[in-house]
Amino acid sequence: MKKYNYGKIPYIFLAILFIMAVFYVLDLYTHSLSESYAVPSYYFKNKIIYGLLFMSITYFFVRKNTPLIKALSVSTVTSILLQINYFLEGYPLDFVFLFLVLHWVMIFIPSIITFNLLKKEL
Repeated sequence: MKKYNYGKIPYIFLAILFIMAVFYVLDLYTHSLSESYAVPSYYFKNKIIYGLLFMSITYFFVRKNTPLIKALSVSTVTSILLQINYFLEGYPLDFVFLFLVLHWVMIFIPSIITFNLLKKEL
């Protein structure tokens, strides 16, 4: 059994934190574009906490894959799990599905760039 390289953990943490920060800025901007896109401010704090958790756990399971598979997995799992909250809060389905797609794109783009740039470190 191959030993895990624990020296990679800081790089992984910083990469996920960077992806989440880019997502946060894009998401904050997108929700401010229209009153119909607005959500309570506490959503953003919760998105950071849960987004980091979802991304970290997902990354753990796909860490040995290519940067593309990592980005697709992290984006898909995180955006779906974040949208469950909107659905449970009673937001209209068109809002939930619109932001499912938007969140996926907002996470995928920085993920694919980050995972490609840091493929040797991650």
